[in-house]
This record gives sequence, C-alpha cells and structure tokens, in this order.
Amino acid sequence: MNDKYFNIYGIFILIVTAFLLGYYGYWYLQIVPAIIIGYFMVRKISYIVLAGVASMLGIFIALIPSYATRIRGAALASSIAGIPFYLVILLTFLIIFAITITGLLIGSSINK
Repeated sequence: MNDKYFNIYGIFILIVTAFLLGYYGYWYLQIVPAIIIGYFMVRKISYIVLAGVASMLGIFIALIPSYATRIRGAALASSIAGIPFYLVILLTFLIIFAITITGLLIGSSINK
C-alpha cells in the first residue's frame, strides 16, 4: 500500500479515537491507539508531529459540544487555582500532544 494512504488512514484514526476518548473523558488513554498506529503505520518522523497535531484537533472537536460543562469546569478550576483560563486548556493540549507522540515513538521503535 502507498505510504501516503497509510498516513491519511493513521491521522483519521487518531482524530476519531481522540474525539471518542475526549468526549467520554478518557483522553489520557490516547497512548493506546497511538502505540498501535505507531507500530503499523509510522514511516517517517515528520508524520509523528502531524499525528500529534491531529490528536489535539480531535480533542478540540470533542470539547466544542461540551462547552457548558467541561470548559466552564476548567474555568472554575483555573480561577480557584489563580491561573489564567487559557493555561489549563493549553496544558491539556500539550499533554495530549506529548502522550500521542510518546505512543507513536514507542510503537515505531517496537516495529524497528
């Protein structure tokens, strides 16, 4: 199979799994599909960064319909902690990015 289609399928799978896991509140389990995709589909290192951004996009899409509960809850927690609201959301996206990249690197290193 062509590597281009492998990348497209892998990114689509990561967006869907990130959306589903983020919607149900288990976004930290994103490492599991990332390891599987890293094992089967990672061919180049530039794909890993693109897949990390795709996971952040999936989590962002999952946060949009739940503005009333999850984002306001994060705003409340950040106001209690005394930190800016955007910092909580930014840290969530950075953690998702790091978890996905770690899973992809683990999966690709097992394959090689």
